[in-house]
Amino acid sequence: MFPSAWIVDSDDYPLLRLPDSDQVVGVALNGVFLFSGTSDYGYDAFFPASYGNKKNPRAIEVDVCLGTSRTYSTYRYHMFSPCIYDVSLREVAAPCDSEDYPDCIEDVRQHALDHTPNNMKTLTPIGIAKDGRVIYGPYKGDGTVW
Repeated sequence: MFPSAWIVDSDDYPLLRLPDSDQVVGVALNGVFLFSGTSDYGYDAFFPASYGNKKNPRAIEVDVCLGTSRTYSTYRYHMFSPCIYDVSLREVAAPCDSEDYPDCIEDVRQHALDHTPNNMKTLTPIGIAKDGRVIYGPYKGDGTVW
């Protein structure tokens, strides 16, 4: 058992731990959670825009694998990541806005596509949804993007 001083009440720090699995939509092949495309800010995670009464759009901060653990102490993806596959990016600990990866901050979509192995640029499962259905990557069977 842990001493009571070590136990943190998640009600006092709501973003410290993942309170429930509501935001998890699935699990990627590499074991990383797949969250919905909406960030904790209430906007599209990568392409935020003002709408309704939300006037301060903010994108999430991600690493070169397009994952984040900024809240809930849980690493996850909000979109397709090339790091689902065994790629060299998995060995890099750098933010998306790193000088070494200018394509990442310019266009995260293109960054993901550029770093996907060529043999995976087809209709390929990338994970499984909470309801048991297969989640497919961004490519059709002919290699074009949906």
